[in-house]
Amino acid sequence: MGDTIVYIEDEPDFQRLVSEILGEVGYSVQVAGTGEEGIALLKRVKPRLLILDINLPDTDGFTICEELRKDPAWHDLIVLMLTVRRRPEEWLKGFASGANDYVSKPLNPPDFLERIEACVKGRVAIPIITPEDAEYQLIQAAIKGNRGAYDALVRKYQGPLLKSISQQMVNKAEAEDIVSSTFMIAYEHMRDFRGDSSFQTYLYGIALRQLKRHWRAAKAAPTVDILGGEEGEWIAEPDVNLERLTSEPGLPQIKEVVRKVPRRYRKILEWSVLRGMKNDEIAQRLAVRNGTVCSRLDTAKRIFRDAWHACAKKRSARHP
Repeated sequence: MGDTIVYIEDEPDFQRLVSEILGEVGYSVQVAGTGEEGIALLKRVKPRLLILDINLPDTDGFTICEELRKDPAWHDLIVLMLTVRRRPEEWLKGFASGANDYVSKPLNPPDFLERIEACVKGRVAIPIITPEDAEYQLIQAAIKGNRGAYDALVRKYQGPLLKSISQQMVNKAEAEDIVSSTFMIAYEHMRDFRGDSSFQTYLYGIALRQLKRHWRAAKAAPTVDILGGEEGEWIAEPDVNLERLTSEPGLPQIKEVVRKVPRRYRKILEWSVLRGMKNDEIAQRLAVRNGTVCSRLDTAKRIFRDAWHACAKKRSARHP
């Protein structure tokens, strides 16, 4: 198979957009507007990668992919589905039909190019036909760097998990914190998932461990504010510019201070301040509302500042 990419898509705007994005980085793209034209183009060009829309005038991408996988001649063809369909069940159907990877519209060019590079270099899931393996395929896509695949898993399991955890807690906000930290931990350790149990069971196990930690902390926690004093006392403290501190070199004590921030707040602090992620992106990653992100980020910064002041006082005491 050659270096050409075939794109089956009936919308002219997307035909041009994808061709331009890929053309700028050196790929040659040939486009077909229907399923029938696409199959004929595939046979003529024999590309290394097929980008496949689902909604086509004469058929659908699921059917095309299923038919291709029945033919041994196309066993090694990499198929990337590119579509407006975003629901978890549609991702699963795409993988069940034999796709190697799946990207939702609208396009984010850097993310799209990252998935194209993964496809071209073979860093994508091996196609399957059996529907019962589709979720494992979706998980493998997330492990291999497809952030949209992980978002689909979040959308599928967020509701049931929150309902289950809420039944064991009085405070809904705390239940949401448990669920968001569960997804954060699962995302960080996706490569540890081996498929020995369902992903739902895997998530629930993480959530239970987080819940037990929460209960232990609640029993041990004093009734005063987590910052170690009344809110008015903290407000009287001088401000610490966290963004400036983390951008300055030669401050190893910052790492010491960050370690004092609880895990569920520490990660959101790193994502926002060190990586420059926007609140809506963090909200999507953690499966929470934007308001929750703002509140938690504010708490994280307050904890950091308080810890920074404490460390500064210790350093001053050691070096008067």
